[in-house]
Amino acid sequence: ALAEIGADGEVCFHNSEHAEVDLVADRIARLAAESFRPNPGDGGPVRVADTREGLAGDRLVPGERRCFGVPGVPGDVVVVNLTPVGASGAGHGALTSSEVVELPAVSNVNFSVGSVDPNVALAEIGADGEVCFHNSEHAEVDLVADVLLTIRADAFTSAPYLSRLVDTRNERRDVVECVTATRCYAAGDQFYRSDDGGVIWRLSESVAYLDRYDDDAIHCFDTDVCRYFGYWYYGRQSAGTSYMTLDGGLNWRRVGSLEWLAGLACPEADTCIAVGSYSNLITLNITFRSAAVTDDGGRTWRNISLPPASGPGRLTGITCSSATRCEAVSVVGTVGNEVTTQIVFESTDGWDTVTVIDP
Repeated sequence: ALAEIGADGEVCFHNSEHAEVDLVADRIARLAAESFRPNPGDGGPVRVADTREGLAGDRLVPGERRCFGVPGVPGDVVVVNLTPVGASGAGHGALTSSEVVELPAVSNVNFSVGSVDPNVALAEIGADGEVCFHNSEHAEVDLVADVLLTIRADAFTSAPYLSRLVDTRNERRDVVECVTATRCYAAGDQFYRSDDGGVIWRLSESVAYLDRYDDDAIHCFDTDVCRYFGYWYYGRQSAGTSYMTLDGGLNWRRVGSLEWLAGLACPEADTCIAVGSYSNLITLNITFRSAAVTDDGGRTWRNISLPPASGPGRLTGITCSSATRCEAVSVVGTVGNEVTTQIVFESTDGWDTVTVIDP
C-alpha cells in the first residue's frame, strides 16, 4: 500500500468493522512529494471499480478486458489496489494501460474459489484516462479496485514492454504445432497456446502437470480442435497418454486408448484415421497396436476394432488410398524382438467393422 504522510508525520491503517486483527507494517520506500499526485478530496483512496455493485460494469467473464477511468493525467502511472472476489475458479489478472490490448504472460494478482487476496498494481494511464484489468480465461470473478495515488509521468520510467522476468516453474515446450502463422500450440510440462507465432505463450491450467515423454506430438484439425499424444519408453518398459482440446487450448482432457500417435491419414475433409499403440500399467513392457477414427474433424473419436495380431506390437504409419482402404505398417513383438510387416485395412461401413488383409 502507498499513503501520503500526514502533517503529523503519520499514516493510518483503517480496520474494517468485521473482526479484530493484529497488524505488522514494514516501510519499503518513500516517494518525494513532487513525484506524485494525491487523489481528489482528502487524498485518500478512491474506489474506481466494484463489479458487485455495478461500478465499472458487471461481473467479469473469463478472458474479459475491463477498462475504467481513474484520477490523474494520461501518461501518469496510477497505483491501484486490486481485489478479485467471488471467483468461480482459479485464475489470475493483470492491470495495464488502456493502450495495451493483447496481454503477454504477466499477472498482478491470483485468485481462486473463496479467496480474497488483494495486491497492488501499477499501470500507465491511457490517452482516454483509463486503465484496464485483464481477466484470465479460466473463471468468472468480481473486481474491487481502489486508486491509492498517481505518480507523475516525469517521475516514472515505464518498461519498454510488459514481460515476465522470472518463473521458477521452468516452462518446457517439447513439441510445437502451428495451425496458422499466428496460432500455435505447445506441450511440455503443461499445455500452452500462442496467438503471435510463438513470441508469447499462455499457459492452460486445466492440466496441472505433464510427464516428460520421449515421443510426443500435437495434431490440430482446425484452429480450436487438437489432440496430443505422448509416449515414453525405458529399456523394456513403455507407456503413453493422450489429451484433447475442443476450445482452442483453454481446456485439455485425457481421452482414448490410442496413446502413441505414429501415423495419421485424412482421406476426406472430416474423416481421419490415427494409428499407434497403447500399453497398460500391468505390462508396461508390452504395447498393443491401436487405431481410431474420427468423422467430425477430430471432435469425437471411436476405436477401430482390429483382429488380434500374432502378438503384442504397434502400428507405426498409415496411408489411405480411399475413404475405405488404408495401409499401415505393423511392428509385432516385444521391444528388442520385433518384426515389421505391412497390413491393409478395409471397411465398407464407415469403419464400424474392419477387415485386415495380411500381406
